[in-house]
Parts: sequence; C-alpha cells; structure tokens
Amino acid sequence: MSLHRLLLVSLTAVVFLQNMHLSADETGAAKPTRVNRPVTVFFPAWSPTQQRIHAALSDNTTVNFNDTPLVDAIQFLARQHEINIVIEVSALDESGITIDEPINVVLSGISLRSALRITLTNLKLDYVIRNEVMMITTQERAGASYATRIYPVSDLVSRENDESWDELVDALHATAGTKWATEKNPGGSVAVVRTAGCMVVSQTDRGHDEIVELLKSLREAQQFEAGKFATGIEVRRKTEKAGR
Repeated sequence: MSLHRLLLVSLTAVVFLQNMHLSADETGAAKPTRVNRPVTVFFPAWSPTQQRIHAALSDNTTVNFNDTPLVDAIQFLARQHEINIVIEVSALDESGITIDEPINVVLSGISLRSALRITLTNLKLDYVIRNEVMMITTQERAGASYATRIYPVSDLVSRENDESWDELVDALHATAGTKWATEKNPGGSVAVVRTAGCMVVSQTDRGHDEIVELLKSLREAQQFEAGKFATGIEVRRKTEKAGR
C-alpha cells in the first residue's frame, strides 16, 4: 500500500486520487444544508474546529457510491462537507479491512451522521472525533474509546427531592449510552455532583450523542408540560372572570 493512501483525507489535502470513482458533479448534489438545532450545554466545550465537525454531521447530504473504494467515498464526504477526515489504517489492517473496500450506497435527504453510520456499519466501522478531526476506525476501537463530559442538569432535577437524580440516572442507563459499566464488565459511568447541579459522564462518542438527544428530548417534554400548565391556568382565570 503506497504511503500517499495513508495521508489525511480532507479538503486541505494537496493531492487527490486521480482515479476517483465519484465526484460531486456526478451525484448532482447541491451544497449541504446546515440544520440549526438546539444545543445541549456540556463541559469541556468543543473547540471551534470540533463545533464545525459536529455541525456538519447534522447537514443534509446526498451520496451515490457504486463500487466506490472506501478511501474515495470518505474523501468525497470530506470535500462535500468541508471537514477533515482521517482513516485509521492501522486499526483497519488489524481487522483485515482495506481502504479500497467497495462501497455501494445511494442516499439522499438524510444527515451526514446517518449517511456515515449506514455506510460504515456494513464494514463494521465507525467514526470518532479526536484531536479535532473525524477518525474512521473499527467499531471495536470506537467502542473502547471513552471521553468524559460534564452535563449541567439542575433544570431537570428537584432540589428538594434527591430521588429525582436517581430517576435521571436510571433514564440514562435505560435509553442512552452504548455500554455502561457493571461489576464484571468495563464500560461507561455516570456520577452526580448535586452541589454543582451536574452529571459527570464517561461514554463513547456514540453514547454521548445519545445522551445529548435524551437531555434535549427531556427538556422539550418539560417545556411542553409547562406550556400545558400555563395554558390551564389561563383558561381557569378566564373561566373565573367570566363567571363573576
């Protein structure tokens, strides 16, 4: 395998492969649409480069890969979404996967996140975001790569009821996270710091994505219920006023 196939796969690469099986023009793809979504706060905060990568994951994308080598498909996505993507060749080699594995996927109108997962799952690959780049690696390595985040959640728990913390942690364990630690097996962990109103969570990138979605959904449900409560009060006031 020549050394140039191991280089950074990104928009900033000096030399692209000359025998690309696919180009942006061939797909007829328009510039990706950036989707603005509510942000769940956590610490440490992403750097501007990390923010750009995560924002790109929510972009709509269109791909038409027909026996396209993996490296070319990844290069196309890097160019289309203007982010840096690295293939961890050593990890692929250990699993007997080459960067020339053929990709056959036709997708449109879905997020880059979904397109990557669909494309990579067939090869038992995944992505993680490390060192301010997106890295394509094996599912095994991605599943063993943990990062720690601190999530402020005081708005989701009761200061008077400590059991509300247990309920939130139970919800995390039941619906989010790729793997949680047990007495016999390693995995992710969550600890609550009540005085700071925070949860300290160690999870994989995929697990943190699921946690962000869970917290976002809980807050949306909370706002919905608060709106119903406020509407009920207003209706009651109008009824009482009309009865006077």
